[in-house]
Amino acid sequence: FFHDEYTQQQLDWKQALDVGVPGSRNWNLPDQHDSNQNCCDGINYFPPTSVLSDYRRVAVDYFQACEQLSQRLARLMALGLQWLQQEPEEDKNDSPTITTKSLSLVKNDPFLLDMAANHSSYLRTNYYPPYQDAQQAKEMPGASSNSTLGISPHKDAGFLTILLQDDHCHSLQVPA
Repeated sequence: FFHDEYTQQQLDWKQALDVGVPGSRNWNLPDQHDSNQNCCDGINYFPPTSVLSDYRRVAVDYFQACEQLSQRLARLMALGLQWLQQEPEEDKNDSPTITTKSLSLVKNDPFLLDMAANHSSYLRTNYYPPYQDAQQAKEMPGASSNSTLGISPHKDAGFLTILLQDDHCHSLQVPA
């Protein structure tokens, strides 16, 4: 149960593990290393290898794959909005990331420049534990009389959200 996270002033019924901000860290060093202490939300605490031996490696690899995908999607959106102009040499290798070398800004947009160099992305793994009845959610500390399970309807605050839904769990509801 995530006791300190609320969505629309309602306590969320979930367990969450966040990993992130790779631009401000060196993944080859231990999380507690001094150079990895400048993350916005603190250091990553991965589950012990005795519990989940490959979690750190898999999480970092997955995070980096999502980072490349999000940069590619952002690049394609920026091209579609004509904020960027594709350079001729890029046609040959189709670089998956936004770089100032391969793209010329049509509009000198600080957002795009900052997104190319820095971001505050993180990987969140959510688990929604089973419950006996709806009354159980209402009795949790911080819950209100209209508490619901999972996360209340909301909009993500970031620029882009990439979701991977578990095929065996059908709790995610995205309105059309």
